[in-house]
Amino acid sequence: RGRIEEDFEGVPIVNLIREVILCEESELYDAFSEQERKEFLFRIFSHLIFGGAQNQWEDHVEEYFRVTKEVYKDLLSVRRTDTGDVEVLSHV
Repeated sequence: RGRIEEDFEGVPIVNLIREVILCEESELYDAFSEQERKEFLFRIFSHLIFGGAQNQWEDHVEEYFRVTKEVYKDLLSVRRTDTGDVEVLSHV
């Protein structure tokens, strides 16, 4: 959901997801726990949300979820063991 744009340490906060990720004083900051914020998947998501200097943000968070999942799957390497269990081979 959109919001009034404000600048936070040089980063434009144009929607609630950016606010949730970046602004510790936001009432929504606790939507993600400290443990979740350390997860590799969350880091990918954050990088996609904020992009770089030429970033053109998306109004719908579902697009970020979709792309985050695709990037994660491209970076992760797994295999099935002889017992049928899934084993992660990637080191992240």
